[in-house]
Amino acid sequence: MSNAFDENLLTANVVNGTDIEIRPGRVLNLTSHEAHSGSPHAGSVVFLAHGGGGNKNQWRYQWTYLVEAGYNIVAWDFLGHGASPRPPANTPLAYQGEQTLLDYLAIFDRYKRAHNVLAGHSLGTRSTLGVLQRLAAQQRLAEVNAVLLLGTQLAAPSLGGLLNLPAWLFSLLKPVLAKRFRRLAWHPDSNPVLIDYESRISDRNSTAVMQTVIRGAWQVDPAQLDALRLPIAIVSGDRDGLTPAAGARALAEKLPQASFIELKDCGHQIMLEKPDQVNQALHDLLAVRQPA
Repeated sequence: MSNAFDENLLTANVVNGTDIEIRPGRVLNLTSHEAHSGSPHAGSVVFLAHGGGGNKNQWRYQWTYLVEAGYNIVAWDFLGHGASPRPPANTPLAYQGEQTLLDYLAIFDRYKRAHNVLAGHSLGTRSTLGVLQRLAAQQRLAEVNAVLLLGTQLAAPSLGGLLNLPAWLFSLLKPVLAKRFRRLAWHPDSNPVLIDYESRISDRNSTAVMQTVIRGAWQVDPAQLDALRLPIAIVSGDRDGLTPAAGARALAEKLPQASFIELKDCGHQIMLEKPDQVNQALHDLLAVRQPA
């Protein structure tokens, strides 16, 4: 069941959270759903990591599906995003990739169960891969059973020289950047009501903070990808202008147990544009059980 093309998005704010100190001095807005104790999936949990400039509510169609299917779920807003605190852009250490990675690891350690699936979108896939590499280095990779990566590639999306602009100029260009993002991120035939709704949400983001977030994003070590020996499904849209399908396929080829799916008539906002296909991919991954 998909709500992605509902004309009424007045009740689209599905994934709401509360501020939680996930590690000393580090507060994020997070929500978790606990499956009924009688659910056959009570031992499974899905972690949902959104992309840069996004928020946890962008997983609303997956959240609804997983709740109905009886799974535990955890979703959060990264620092500077959604309802999480937004330190000023002139405090870049707060947004360093290492700090984001430690946030993710703290959330994983707090909510993990016997069977864990990680799902990430766009910039969130870089943090997800970073978590996997850190767990592998700690001989803990078996704690994750499977992974879903949406709209990803090994290299960061090309933004030309935008990241090097002064913060005031970057902010001044916000209308131009928003228009460019809209063109690159969405399939031309995507529901305009959905696009407008998401655009209004993203307009609340500070461009200076987003510039700092992207500058400090976790850098994946290509040399460590071979150690990630677990099922990883990579899904890309054929009209993704931010992380093109060719880059996603190349990443899949570097991962020992990765599969690659290219969705037709789909842009970068995969979980919103093609929720049924993403839900099916989650369903397939949740059926995976790592050997003891």
